[in-house]
Amino acid sequence: MHLSSPCKSTRQGFTLQLTATRPRRFGKSLLLDTLRCLFEGRGALFEGLYIHYKWDWQTQHPVICLGFAAGIWPVVKR
Repeated sequence: MHLSSPCKSTRQGFTLQLTATRPRRFGKSLLLDTLRCLFEGRGALFEGLYIHYKWDWQTQHPVICLGFAAGIWPVVKR
């Protein structure tokens, strides 16, 4: 698994961008769904796991989900 993480400095702090590239059928969706649940603050899903005691469940972060499953995008002619 390759994670590239360029950090950008902003006035509020740092922004971390992750890019997950893995072969087909290698758990990309599961990884992203897990991260989504973490950032949404869904702590009940992680009870009994290491992350449950290390994560701040009181803080929720906005999550943007983009789906590209349709595969074909219409071509706009000008």
